[in-house]
Amino acid sequence: MPPMKTGALPRSYALDWRSFWFSHYFAFGLRRSTGVLLCGWLGWLVLPLEAVVTITFGAMCASFADTPGTWRNKAQDMLVSVLLCSAVSLSVGVSGAIEAGRWLQPLVILAVVFSSGLLLVFGRRTLGLQFTMLLSMTLTLEHHLDMGQALSHAALFVAGSAAYALYSLATAWLHRHRLQEQVLAEALYELAQELRIKAGFYREGNDAEAQFGRLLRQQMVMTERLQTARDLILSQPSSGRQAQAVRLHLRLIDFYEAMLATHTDTPRLADRMGQLPAPARLALPLVYRHLENQLLFLGQELARHHPLQSLWRRLGWTHDAQPEPFPQDAWDTLEQVLGPVPPEGSVDDRLLWHMHWLRVQQMVRRLRPLAQQVQRQASPAPGASSPADATLANAQAFVRHEPWQPALLLSQFHAGSPWLRYAVRLTAATGTAMALAALLPESGHGAWMILTVLVILKPSFSVTHERRRHRLRGTLIGCLLAALTLHLIHSPPVLMVLVFLGATVALSFVQIRYQVTAAAASFQVLILLHLMGGAGSDTAIWARVFDTLAGAAIATVFARLLPSWEYQSLPLQARRLRSASLSLVSHAQALLLDEGTEDGAFRLARKQVLDGIAALNGSLQRMSTEPEHAGVPVSDLQNMAKLSYLMLSHVAALRLSLVRRQRTHFSGPEAELVRATLARISAWLGGASLPAEAPQPPTLAATGSHVLARRLAEWQEDAWQLAQIRP
Repeated sequence: MPPMKTGALPRSYALDWRSFWFSHYFAFGLRRSTGVLLCGWLGWLVLPLEAVVTITFGAMCASFADTPGTWRNKAQDMLVSVLLCSAVSLSVGVSGAIEAGRWLQPLVILAVVFSSGLLLVFGRRTLGLQFTMLLSMTLTLEHHLDMGQALSHAALFVAGSAAYALYSLATAWLHRHRLQEQVLAEALYELAQELRIKAGFYREGNDAEAQFGRLLRQQMVMTERLQTARDLILSQPSSGRQAQAVRLHLRLIDFYEAMLATHTDTPRLADRMGQLPAPARLALPLVYRHLENQLLFLGQELARHHPLQSLWRRLGWTHDAQPEPFPQDAWDTLEQVLGPVPPEGSVDDRLLWHMHWLRVQQMVRRLRPLAQQVQRQASPAPGASSPADATLANAQAFVRHEPWQPALLLSQFHAGSPWLRYAVRLTAATGTAMALAALLPESGHGAWMILTVLVILKPSFSVTHERRRHRLRGTLIGCLLAALTLHLIHSPPVLMVLVFLGATVALSFVQIRYQVTAAAASFQVLILLHLMGGAGSDTAIWARVFDTLAGAAIATVFARLLPSWEYQSLPLQARRLRSASLSLVSHAQALLLDEGTEDGAFRLARKQVLDGIAALNGSLQRMSTEPEHAGVPVSDLQNMAKLSYLMLSHVAALRLSLVRRQRTHFSGPEAELVRATLARISAWLGGASLPAEAPQPPTLAATGSHVLARRLAEWQEDAWQLAQIRP
């Protein structure tokens, strides 16, 4: 491999090949495919080929339940996956082996499919477990077994899944700290992307509303990345190297708060860019670009903290791009134009620019401790003690909890349950695929047609629509690649290597580019069928294409059976966001006025608002692909998400103003003004009657704190607009 040349920093964590090799997506894909191969190899040492294939399939099914998470959650998930693999394989195999199997096995298959649909009620962790069930069922359905063979098949299937589970738990324990560093690196990359979008507000000619839409979509991604980091880091005891990860997470959140604070003025500044001198208009995007590059560099350093890094450097396989130097000229220009305090008593555009300049300074200052902590994480000192601030009060409240509660499952048996409706929809589509396959000539259509239906049909109509498109494109690409490969390559060892590479690619991209996963999986399956002496390559390829087209058509039709449209959940999400905003104001008032609220409680309230904005934006984004008759006017809800984001920005700006003045809370006339303003905002959000027009901005002539008065006036105006939106 030729040495890489130094160049620009990769701007994507998962979709740039220079950073993809160091991501947890590739690490998990390689680890899972290696585990499946290892289980098959151990079986090959003592068993015949047919048994080895069954063991390998059992390991492959269990691997789909192997997702990033804490060791404790992984232990639970892998145990459940082994139990599900054994139960599904045994029930499907035995039901087909007995005399009544002709009618009993289809009923068992439908029962398995229905159960897998209801399983999703337990949360995101069950997505992999659902596919484990369905793939186990499909692979068992491929074989026509008598009773002895069915029992033997189930035993080998369980052996493969259990062996993989042990392998997964061992590797998860060895790589637990490495995974935390990788997810934090991804969060840094996404934070850099959000800064890049914010810099776009200061480019003349950009549409501010469209830019805000891009910002909110990126905030949705950023919220998910931060939650993934919390789930991995805060759910474990904070000591030693774990404490360093906690501290890095907190420093990242602190920088994110500083970035939020800069947005209080962004919509207004975007309309006033032309009033700045030309050097300042050019300098401000340069400063944001520098911050973006610094975050990309920190993400790169953290992601590449790997035991083999020194070896790769010696071989010249690393990409050692460095961040651009600090734009000192641009910084001096901005300080000269925006730095001086405006004349006493003026509340004009110059004051607005000066306030923004102060927050940009805070953001730059908070970059230093973040960079220092990344350096400590990437190069931990032997015997270093845990930092004193590496704790977070009530840390478990920040972690997603998805308990296995039977009562939650039983509560879904009513007509309005979206999970019950999805289970019925999935079962009906599977039954139709089975009936169609029974009418076709015997050529192995049933299993793959059913699997296509199960892979495409999802609880959400929009996700089903997207998955269908990716599945069709990916399958066609995979079939073409398989046909070309089998035409050019005839060596079984080489083909086995390609199967392993295909499995690695399929498992690496399943969360980031499903089209790539579909292509790699189709390629892998067709090569395996060829190696196992199945149908001729041309026949297998055309059967695969037909099964995919037929399954996609069935899934498309049944996506409209008992649908759960996104608009049905919007009122509830809007009420939750409003309630979270009210809670944020209450905790912010207590924190800003030193009325007894802990920092952890405030952080939790802020997180709930970010989660609410992301959930509302996600529903609006998915609703855009649903049929028009299912849509609703979304302008008010879009405005609600925007104003809620501005509420967060106002809180962050006030907190940073205290930090800049080296104070912990407001006092005197400032405190009275803050208390009166926030009490008014709380009343509006709580449902009190609103004034017909926007209230007059508060004044603070007694203290001369015009910056505080201006900030509270803007917060009050945004809260008044938010309170007018009734979910």
